[in-house]
Amino acid sequence: MKTIINKNHKHSSVLRPVLYILGVLCGYSLLVGFTAEYFHQEPVMAQAKAPSLKVQLLSEQNGRKTWVLAFHKGDEVMAGITEFARSQHLTAAHLTGIGAFSDASLAWFDTNKKSFRTIPVRSEVEVVSLIGNVTADQDNLPLVHIHCALGDPDGNVKGGHLLEAHVSVTLEIFLTEEPSLVRKAMDEESGLKLIEDKLRTN
Repeated sequence: MKTIINKNHKHSSVLRPVLYILGVLCGYSLLVGFTAEYFHQEPVMAQAKAPSLKVQLLSEQNGRKTWVLAFHKGDEVMAGITEFARSQHLTAAHLTGIGAFSDASLAWFDTNKKSFRTIPVRSEVEVVSLIGNVTADQDNLPLVHIHCALGDPDGNVKGGHLLEAHVSVTLEIFLTEEPSLVRKAMDEESGLKLIEDKLRTN
């Protein structure tokens, strides 16, 4: 008795893993295409996106002020800090913070392309470190610049320039204002806003 081989079935069994591999590669390319999004300028932060933000002045001496900013669940961090900096007309300040985010968008600056590459974070993370400063632009409006490191449940860390983040439980920031004016201006060579060359050289 002869065994009859179904050629169509044989071809389909061979094509199935090939199509699966092609599908995986296609999905990966789409994912990389999304996560590797580049942009040249930082987004402008909308106001009123941190409604639960609480602020307290801790000390003031010789024009130097230290504040504590307490963010709560759902608050967007960059918008809240920017709005606070504008309300206080900050032109020279530094800050640190700890807490947790439900999601975030970081960025890495590509010096060759002179643009930022986005690093999306789509799960809850702990803020291992958050540091930054506030300077002034050419119109003396505050510029908020923050870098942070975020840790996942396995201890893996992603870090970079903070674009946007939503608080999951809390974010506690200590911010110190200096009685000075530090300006940044666009540097054509790097494509970044850098502190002006008018600072004194030791």
